[in-house]
Amino acid sequence: MQKQILYIYKKGDTLYFVLTHPGFLMEFNYNKKHINEVLNLLAKRFEACSDIKISQIKAYHKYTPPAPPPTPKPLQRYKERARGEFEIATQNEELKNILEQIRQRIKNNAEK
Repeated sequence: MQKQILYIYKKGDTLYFVLTHPGFLMEFNYNKKHINEVLNLLAKRFEACSDIKISQIKAYHKYTPPAPPPTPKPLQRYKERARGEFEIATQNEELKNILEQIRQRIKNNAEK
């Protein structure tokens, strides 16, 4: 039940519990008497809690609507600005073939 409490605050002599779900509100109302008894025992037993004066305990649930799903962003496409016009100045044939394939792909993308 502790996980279902959003927050607690005191206003005057009333202690308010804010819950996450209305079903837990019903369960809380059954246990409200026990909470009040424990608070009274604390005030009697511990000197630091002697000034706690609570006459009522109230609870309500706070509705939080689900967040809307994020809108998908359109995929951005860019036009190829390179023309594939560069010199391959290497003596290594394997590397030269790889660079030539890259040049051809750049030229194909530029034509589209």
